[in-house]
Amino acid sequence: MVYDRYKELCKRHRTSPTVVCEKITGSRGNLPTWQKGNIRSDDLKSVSDYFSVSTDYLLGKTDDPTPPGQKTPIDTAGNKDDNSVISSGDVWYIGGKKIRPDELTEEARKDLEAALRLVFKAHNL
Repeated sequence: MVYDRYKELCKRHRTSPTVVCEKITGSRGNLPTWQKGNIRSDDLKSVSDYFSVSTDYLLGKTDDPTPPGQKTPIDTAGNKDDNSVISSGDVWYIGGKKIRPDELTEEARKDLEAALRLVFKAHNL
């Protein structure tokens, strides 16, 4: 489970498991051990810190990646029934609904990209 979540996070952050492993531990040699499901507790904590997720999320104990003690954007948004748009890393909260960009359909992704292009153009970004 840990390695599956690790690979998923690397993919979302557009990096490779090897690169992140080397950044965290200083060596690529730990990666095969991680692939077998064996990860030292200090490495697990380093991975969770690197990706700003909880160790419980990496271990598969929860599907909520929010680290302990950190409020989720939906907690701090006030009225979750409003139409506010909040981004927290790889998760967006739109009108209180949690959406991951990688879960969007291709059509929705294209529509979103077109809308962002209009906003950037209108504001000279």
